[in-house]
Amino acid sequence: MVGKKHEIYSELLETLYHLKKCASEHLDHYCDPDSIDEANEKELQILWRESSAKLGRLEDLASFHLSARAVQILADYRRERAKARDPSNFYEWIDGDLAAAKKCLEALKNEPKRDLKIK
Repeated sequence: MVGKKHEIYSELLETLYHLKKCASEHLDHYCDPDSIDEANEKELQILWRESSAKLGRLEDLASFHLSARAVQILADYRRERAKARDPSNFYEWIDGDLAAAKKCLEALKNEPKRDLKIK
């Protein structure tokens, strides 16, 4: 069971890192449209879609394998992302999404040690 928990935590942290990176680069592109070329923008969109889908799968697994605290951190992240969503203000939407990703990563990064009882 510890191996599976470790694997899920590792995948979660990596996926959240990718979502944070995507939000950060989208924000940079919004502020400076020349900061990314068309090919890189397409790669970023693919990474965003894949990471979002993977996060959904990992959230389902987390509810069975990870601590209640980890599950709550992910639920808070999902809620904050939804709250930030505003198609009429793309900058605020992406800025809120980035803030939610950073907050989630910060809250979640020590949970594997606690949950797996690693010193």
